[in-house]
Amino acid sequence: MIAQPRWVNRRMKPPSKGTVDDVRLAFARPSFTALHGKRLAELDRPAINAARDAIESHRQREKNIAYFKAAMTWAADKKPDESGLVEGVDRWWERLTAGDPDTDTMHAIEERRRVHRQRKADLDVAAIGAVLAAHERYCAGRTAEDKISPGIRFGLWWVCLTANRRASTVQLRRSDFLGQDPLGDAGWGRAAWPPAAMKAKTEFWLPLPPVVRDVAAGSIADYTQLVANEHGDWPSQWVFASTRRHGRDADNDDVSVYPNSLNRHIQRMRAADALDGLPHFSLHLVRSAMGDYIAERVSGVVSSLVLAHTLPNDAEEAAPTTKAYYLTSQRMAEKATGMRAWSEAVVGAYLKAGGKMPAPREERRKSKLKKKTPA
Repeated sequence: MIAQPRWVNRRMKPPSKGTVDDVRLAFARPSFTALHGKRLAELDRPAINAARDAIESHRQREKNIAYFKAAMTWAADKKPDESGLVEGVDRWWERLTAGDPDTDTMHAIEERRRVHRQRKADLDVAAIGAVLAAHERYCAGRTAEDKISPGIRFGLWWVCLTANRRASTVQLRRSDFLGQDPLGDAGWGRAAWPPAAMKAKTEFWLPLPPVVRDVAAGSIADYTQLVANEHGDWPSQWVFASTRRHGRDADNDDVSVYPNSLNRHIQRMRAADALDGLPHFSLHLVRSAMGDYIAERVSGVVSSLVLAHTLPNDAEEAAPTTKAYYLTSQRMAEKATGMRAWSEAVVGAYLKAGGKMPAPREERRKSKLKKKTPA
């Protein structure tokens, strides 16, 4: 069901690879694979509870039960005759629970929550500016094989200035990036993502103040020059392209930065003591910091709009003209107020921390490609 496009609330909802992979892993747990040969009508609550209890992680138990309940409900509602879950059959699976964690797990969960709350409170705009200054110093100190790629260097800037999730960040295509938004202020760009690239599976547009636009443009410029120096002309479709030009799949010869690469960059900075003395930083915590900042200084609605949170009572259909869609469905004018306030605050904090605005660093060098002898 979830591996295919679905029709939800009169809209097509694209599949999410992450969720599909998560479900496959859940049903690949040994205690659940033991049940694969049974018909759905033969299953009962004791069998599923036993399969659940064989899983050690409480969080994984929650996932398995949630996915199992969803699968059974889908089978009963959409495929009753094939599944045997016809009308009149007790819907016992709806009463399943993940059970309570044991005492040690409860304490561990509460401690993780306490640490997370403290980290959210500690990471403000000043701390993000200081992290970016440390990031630039770290990148500048690494050369040759240890060089930080343009997609990673500018990708971290992009996350800090937009609070985009890492997955949507690396899925920004050059064709969806405008250096000048034709409907925006002079110098402002625009980024857009199709539904498949967003967690909410709805189209999302974001106005880009000049400094944010320049981050995307810098990533493209540095990547283009870096690849030209090594391999010649090699255009990419991605704003934050990977220097690994060939993917693991045989037919993938244009690779974007892998989402976890941004996390690994932060981990390596931390291991190198580059973040010593600074509040704990993570990519997702930026969303909380940005959301709180905009909510306090602009409005909570604008905060939700910029973070691509779904608002209640959104129009179900796009407006008939681009301008109307721009102003009503995407509410770009409101998003612009939030983006302006946040980007100015981050840049101000960065400069106060001693940083200089990021710019492309790759210089044109003699190509390593061997010239072919003319025929």
